[in-house]
Amino acid sequence: MADSKIRELIRVLFDEFAKTGRDNLSVMQILKTLYLVKMELPDENPLKQRLAYYWYLKGPTSNVIYCEIKDMEKDGMICHPYKDSEMYCLAADTPPDITHDEIMSHTSSLITKHVNSFTSMENMIRDIYDGYSPFPFYTAYNLDFRNKFEEYCRYVLGSKGGDHMHMRNDVLESFDMALLALPARREFFEFRLLCNDYSKSLHVLLMTDLSFDEDMEDDFESARHLCGKIWTAFAYNARLYAYDQHYDQFIQAWKHKCNAVMKNLQDRIKDFSDSVDRLPVPEEKLSDEVEKIMYKIEHDKMSASGTHTIGEYRKIIDKMCR
Repeated sequence: MADSKIRELIRVLFDEFAKTGRDNLSVMQILKTLYLVKMELPDENPLKQRLAYYWYLKGPTSNVIYCEIKDMEKDGMICHPYKDSEMYCLAADTPPDITHDEIMSHTSSLITKHVNSFTSMENMIRDIYDGYSPFPFYTAYNLDFRNKFEEYCRYVLGSKGGDHMHMRNDVLESFDMALLALPARREFFEFRLLCNDYSKSLHVLLMTDLSFDEDMEDDFESARHLCGKIWTAFAYNARLYAYDQHYDQFIQAWKHKCNAVMKNLQDRIKDFSDSVDRLPVPEEKLSDEVEKIMYKIEHDKMSASGTHTIGEYRKIIDKMCR
C-alpha cells in the first residue's frame, strides 16, 4: 500500500536536487538522504518511525522507501531517464507539488539542508558512517581497510615488482585497526574468531616475497575475494541488531540467511588458510623464547638458520598443546 507521506518526501527530494542541477537520482541517493533526514527528526515526529531503516551491506537501508520508489515508478510518477539506466527522474507529466502541513514543512526543510550539502555519495556515506553507524567497523573496515587492500592487490598483481613495503604495512595497520573496531558483544564472537583466522593467514601472505612461487597470485585473489565475503558476513550479522521495529517480522529469515553466510565464510577461510600453510616463515621472526622451545621439541633437529612453512609451525605448536 502506498504511503502518501513518504511518497511526498521522495517528490520533494527530486525537486530539491533538481534545483542544484541534478535531475537524475540513484536509489542510494534517495535512501541515504532520507536517512539523514530521519536521524534529525524529533522522536515525536510520526514520520520518523515510518521511515524504517536497518543497517546492511551499504549502510542504512529501507525496504519501505525502496518499495515506495518501485510503486512510484509503476504509477508513472518517476521513470528511468534512458534505457538500462539505474537512475530515476520525475516523469514529465508528474503533477506539481502539493502544499505541506507543518510536519511536512519541517521535514522538507531538512531535505533541502542535506541536498544543498551534498557533494558526492562517497562523502555522504562516510558522514553517515562516522555520525550514525551503530558499529565503527563500518568505517574502519568497509571504507578504510577494504579500499587500501583493493589498491594494494591491484598494485602487486599488476607490477610484480618494486617496493611494496610501505603499502603493505599500511594495509596491515589498517586491518589491525578494523579488528579493534569489531563489536565486543557476544553475538559477534563467532565472526570475530573468523576474522582472526583470516588475519593470521593474511599477515603471512603479505609478509612473503611475491616471487616465492607461481601460486602467490591465486592466494592474493583469494584474499581479495575473502575481503568482500567478510564484509558481507558482517553486514548480515549487523542487520540482526541494528533495525527499526518495522522489521521484527523478518528476523527469523535474516538469522537463517546469516547462518548460511557464516558457514560459507568459515569454509572459504579454511581453504585460504590451508593454501597459505605452504608459505615459509623465517625463524628469525620468532621470539628467542619460542625458538628455543621449538628447538627442544624437535630434539635438536631444527636448524637455527633455516625456514619452515607455517603449516609445519602449526604442527609443532599442536604438539606443544598436547
